[in-house]
Amino acid sequence: MFPKVSVAIYLDWQNVRLNQNQANKLFNLASREGILGIKKAYAYWRKEDLSRQGCLYKNGFDCLDIPLLEKNSADHKLMADIRWQIVNDPSLKTVILVSGDGDFVQLVSEMKLRGIKVIVVAQSNVSQKLRKLADEFYPVHDLCKQVT
Repeated sequence: MFPKVSVAIYLDWQNVRLNQNQANKLFNLASREGILGIKKAYAYWRKEDLSRQGCLYKNGFDCLDIPLLEKNSADHKLMADIRWQIVNDPSLKTVILVSGDGDFVQLVSEMKLRGIKVIVVAQSNVSQKLRKLADEFYPVHDLCKQVT
């Protein structure tokens, strides 16, 4: 049985790299939506600065190491995990997707069809389709200004 988690954060680290202040604002945003219980960050962590992974881990993120065996390996794992979660956890009401990658457009459409609110946090090079589909959009560089 799942706890009553209503908010999940899925971070595509290879697309958006948060600093501590941005991560704190992301948690504030999530807490406005409900009970935050899922925090996952996807990257090929063996090729990243371990201090960054440690910072995310200290903030409660599950850091999933995805070897780059093929293009978009981390994106595929992230999408599979979200799909599994939305099918198996009816208490999930809001997904905060930290990525601007257009590969997530279909997934965001699926979530919205299930009545799940989707908030996208991304760099300025965000896919315009993804931005338009999201219920809310926040540029990561303005997150500290927009979320209090």
